[in-house]
Amino acid sequence: GLSSGSTKNRTLAGLAHDLKDFMETLDLHDVVLVGESMGGMVILKYIDLFGCQNIARMALCDTSPKCLNDEDWQYGMYLDRDTPLTSQVFHEYLQGFASDYEKQMEQFSTATMRGLPPEKMTTMKWPPVTRELQMDEMLSFFIAMATDGDLDALDTIDVPTRLVHADPGSLFPPAGAAYMQSKIAGAKRVPVGKTHLFSLEEPEQYTAVLEEFLA
Repeated sequence: GLSSGSTKNRTLAGLAHDLKDFMETLDLHDVVLVGESMGGMVILKYIDLFGCQNIARMALCDTSPKCLNDEDWQYGMYLDRDTPLTSQVFHEYLQGFASDYEKQMEQFSTATMRGLPPEKMTTMKWPPVTRELQMDEMLSFFIAMATDGDLDALDTIDVPTRLVHADPGSLFPPAGAAYMQSKIAGAKRVPVGKTHLFSLEEPEQYTAVLEEFLA
């Protein structure tokens, strides 16, 4: 975690290959994967590319197999209750990042915490000295999430799976977790907290859910 950032592999497929390389380099077997938000999308891309080899179990936490919403998929990201992230909205969002990065990040941060009392809400602040790098990274990862999806990977998962999600949620609707549960054999769905940031909102409950799953 102390190494410098990389401009390579800023796609879901690239990150999935990184995960595979990491596991193979350390000769890891029967691995437990926990992926929150984009991390869950990387796990699904890994499964799409490599299957469940070397995976013992997994937890997919407030994530979605497809970020963009369209006529056939309504369980992707929502920037507010009534604004699904569609292709058009996504392009407008990217333009907002380019014109005023700090303002757009503040809006996105607020969206992740939508539903919390005002006194509990905080705003992410980005040091100006690292603004250029962070904007580059954030745009790369937003594009990666928006341009890929792995609905087909769900049917191939054959290891114990927990679907941890927020309810009512702030970025992803609980109905998305219900859909994934219907596609993943034996998956169990567990609500934690109200917002996308439930790991910070309810850390003890979130930790307890994971510890119970790993026991």
